[in-house]
Amino acid sequence: MKMSKTGAIAAVALLGTAALTGCGTVNNALSAKTTETEYFRVYNITTAASASVIAHAAANGIGKDINGMQEAYPINTSGVIPRKPGYMKLVDPFAGSPMGAFAASAGSVGFKLANCPGAAWTAKANKVVAGDDRESFDMCLFPYPGGYQLDIYGDLVTESGGINLSLLIARSVVNHTFGSPQEFMDKAFADTLDSIHAALPSAQLAFVRGEPTPGPLPWISHTVLAE
Repeated sequence: MKMSKTGAIAAVALLGTAALTGCGTVNNALSAKTTETEYFRVYNITTAASASVIAHAAANGIGKDINGMQEAYPINTSGVIPRKPGYMKLVDPFAGSPMGAFAASAGSVGFKLANCPGAAWTAKANKVVAGDDRESFDMCLFPYPGGYQLDIYGDLVTESGGINLSLLIARSVVNHTFGSPQEFMDKAFADTLDSIHAALPSAQLAFVRGEPTPGPLPWISHTVLAE
């Protein structure tokens, strides 16, 4: 007895579904996943140059790796340069509210805004890769008598898996051609520092703290790594 064409298609579909259900590896690959990773870097810049020169160089550097950026040059009305540089504060504007609790639930780092009191320059940059991976950077430049401190906060959201073939292909092409989203984040940090170094070769740049710890850079890498 011959099986009809419709019956054959149904049987193949049933067998395919059974195979997927019985294969944990395939199921895992087809599961849509969202992963959010935070980055934080603090660098000391010893120089007599103005904040605008450093800010311009930093903007040009990270400008190679982003889609858009918003900058601000706050005014110090006191006219007094603090003895010690300030630092970036990550603030949750919804802290203590049901919305804040939901945003900070398991699987999410929550909703955070960079607050930089006393900074001479602030910037927020972002990039969307392959239609779904998202990268954002917050940068704050804090003056002190001997130079500046540059705080950079990065947030990376990556999407993986799923059954959207065109999107999976787009991700694969982008990752193969330009590098993974994680490599893109490291490149953005490196390009920022490289640009500052190129604009002010006599300035001393040193890594102060941060996570994950940065790797070597193309130029005199020991100047931007922890001692």
